[in-house]
Amino acid sequence: MADFVVIKTGGKQYKVVLGQQFLVEKNKQKEGSSVDLQDLISGEKVSAKILGNIKGSKIKILKFKNKTRYKRQQGHRQNYTKIVIEKIGAKTAAKPAAKVEKELKKESAAKAKSKSIKAQPKKITAKAKKTSPTFAQSSGGQSKAKK
Repeated sequence: MADFVVIKTGGKQYKVVLGQQFLVEKNKQKEGSSVDLQDLISGEKVSAKILGNIKGSKIKILKFKNKTRYKRQQGHRQNYTKIVIEKIGAKTAAKPAAKVEKELKKESAAKAKSKSIKAQPKKITAKAKKTSPTFAQSSGGQSKAKK
């Protein structure tokens, strides 16, 4: 077992060790519940416990343009979830991934059948077109014979 694991949650990756407390993007689960994460490097299962939801520090955004009386203020305060890593365990099984692959193969086979049915062109009998005689265009009333 490695000293650390790399997990992904909330669109970000974190390098964590056993017993580490850290803040992640807000999670909808309740305080005290357990969260299962997966190590991105070795595929080990990582168990974490939610300690609570907190708010980060306030950020002020100020837009100002000189000599035009233009001033806009805006604030933002991000919500975070504090978690602690409880257990770094055995690797997760690859069997569920195999089931997903089988389902995808079945769906793609069904789509291929429906496309092959639709892709057959209709037989169209070609009709002979009547050609009309083409007339030579005159070049402004002048012929080359007259010089």
